[in-house]
Amino acid sequence: MNTIVFSAIAIFLYLFVAGWLGLRVLKLNQSSEGLKLQLITVGTIALALHALVLYQTIITSSGLNLGFYNALSLISWVVALLIIVTAIIKPVENLALVFMPAAALALIL
Repeated sequence: MNTIVFSAIAIFLYLFVAGWLGLRVLKLNQSSEGLKLQLITVGTIALALHALVLYQTIITSSGLNLGFYNALSLISWVVALLIIVTAIIKPVENLALVFMPAAALALIL
């Protein structure tokens, strides 16, 4: 499949996670039973798609393409990965409100 399709799905999932967390923070969505696991699952799928896009854009036949936007996308992927992994054991998933849209923006660029 094309990297544009993977990028679009990852962007949607990143923004979905941020919106879902935003609703939880604003107390519009009161049911938080199992919400953390669902958010981590959706975030992990977004991370996997983002990693696939990064692999297809950074790894080239002539070597690594670490231009500014590719490096920015790679850094945002690492930060999102750290948030998801840390959210498994610590309550830091509210950081995703800031960094998931930032990862989506970096993926757009």
